[in-house]
Amino acid sequence: MKELTCEMIRDLMPLCAEGLCSEESRKAVEEHIASCEACRRLYEQPAEAVEAVPVPDEGTAMKKVSRKMKHSKIKVVLLSIAAGLLALVLIVLSVGQVVKRDPIPSFETVAQTINVYPLVRMLTSKDYEGYVLHAANVLTDSLNEARYLQTESAQDVQLLSEAYEAAYGDTTVKSIRIRSAYSDELSLKGNSRVVISHAVIHYANGDMLDLELERDIDGLYRCEMTGSSGEGKEKLFNALRFIANHKLIIGSVVEVLMTAPTPYTEDPDLMERLPGRCKFITNSGRFSQDCAEQIAGQLQSFYEKGYTVPVCNLSEVQYDKETHELYYWIHVTASDSEGTAMLCSKMPFTYEGLHPQTEVCVYRDGCGEELAADLETLFQ
Repeated sequence: MKELTCEMIRDLMPLCAEGLCSEESRKAVEEHIASCEACRRLYEQPAEAVEAVPVPDEGTAMKKVSRKMKHSKIKVVLLSIAAGLLALVLIVLSVGQVVKRDPIPSFETVAQTINVYPLVRMLTSKDYEGYVLHAANVLTDSLNEARYLQTESAQDVQLLSEAYEAAYGDTTVKSIRIRSAYSDELSLKGNSRVVISHAVIHYANGDMLDLELERDIDGLYRCEMTGSSGEGKEKLFNALRFIANHKLIIGSVVEVLMTAPTPYTEDPDLMERLPGRCKFITNSGRFSQDCAEQIAGQLQSFYEKGYTVPVCNLSEVQYDKETHELYYWIHVTASDSEGTAMLCSKMPFTYEGLHPQTEVCVYRDGCGEELAADLETLFQ
């Protein structure tokens, strides 16, 4: 037999170890390793254990297949349910968008709820600057008056900061719940109904705050306080109303207090309501503390003398370039038994409200000297 090389012997070694080669090949391997030390050491090394490949049980394998099929079916069912619920939601929202009636939700009410939430969070997290920038009044009242926009906004921030801190500064928010629905009021856009959002805020100390928010024509929101629990919330109520619409609140206070259809001395019922009517100016928050009570007293005395006020107008907010202050002009026409007189009073305005007049002018038209003197000191 031809002499075998080491490489050939090493190829035969595994076959010899397994008993799969012929007797002649086995003898050839043994003869070679007797004379070759390197091949002998390799042949005598223990063979590595070969891990047996387990044969899967047919029952176990079928269970795994069945389990996977079951999971796939569950996924299909869940996806079908989710698709059905989504379709149902879309149908309900579409119907609500057409009928625009509470309590059916619509795309519009859902969108407003989503948009209102950050505004409420700005208030409760004390981001007063962010809240003021999203308040509708900033654009509707200021418009092109960019010169005093920054001053006006800064005053709103100061007013809101003091009011909210006084009401809820010592507690934290526990929960916020917002619901939006259509009201019976028609929007300025036509026949579309206005969407009103109601936010209910619960605090850790047990207090509660109710807010009503309405989207204005400029895309921003007017927010008013509709309810609360606890004491000392009047300042926040006035602050939120004022920030929502500066001139409306200032103007309503002045006109309600200054316009009398008939002399109070001729109407006992109106005379009885006079103290409360004048007291409203003190509690409204739109006149600063240094003049509110005094002006309320002067108004009561003014009406008790039998004067009538057929006209009371409030100017747009003005901006003084030199002093960088805001102010209003109040124009009042009053009558007595002898004639009439007209008052022009300039009242500075800060976040605290209207301050005592700094400029005043009275024009007489046949009235008595007492009426002219009372008008001149009315807002002093």
